[in-house]
Amino acid sequence: MDDDSDDPRLVDSRSPFDVTGELSYKFLRDYDNQLSIDTNPIYALLHESIYCSEGGPSGWAAERVRKDYERTTCKNFDVAWAVNNGAPVYFTGEMIFPFMFDTVKQLRPLQEAAEILALKSDWPALYHEDQLRKNEVAAAAAVYFEDMYVDLGLSMETAGKIRNLRVHVTNEFLHSGIRENGPKLLEKLVNLARNVEPIR
Repeated sequence: MDDDSDDPRLVDSRSPFDVTGELSYKFLRDYDNQLSIDTNPIYALLHESIYCSEGGPSGWAAERVRKDYERTTCKNFDVAWAVNNGAPVYFTGEMIFPFMFDTVKQLRPLQEAAEILALKSDWPALYHEDQLRKNEVAAAAAVYFEDMYVDLGLSMETAGKIRNLRVHVTNEFLHSGIRENGPKLLEKLVNLARNVEPIR
């Protein structure tokens, strides 16, 4: 790949935009290098459907919510609008959108499969709350206090439905404890499950 650091269209080497106001090739290439979709496409295919339970399609939920938010609240998810209006840019974290199956070359052959999954509505139950309330197996879970992807309140509400579950709430990691320090986190959780370490 050619280095475009000397590209005269770039406004500033730190800016993601070129002089036309479009995202620069360098920014897009650097961003692309951070993604694993091209080598792990199943993530893109199943990202929304893994949350479907007992009927109802995902129907590209993230796309619907973003459009509804832009229509009723603000347009900050639109990068060009935000920059042109001096507003903060809102990011969408790890969401998957239908346009990705058009623009990411490795996902294009999977577009039909993605649409089928987005429209599928006969999903079984993901779990049975009655059984979780009767759980007799010692268990432990990590909940990240400042997790940008998973709401703390919802995590604690879910944890409260599982009998014999001990929860380790921490702000040491941001959704990424296993990746950042898996051995330390797993040791903490195993000790909690074995009841050899008190909850602090």
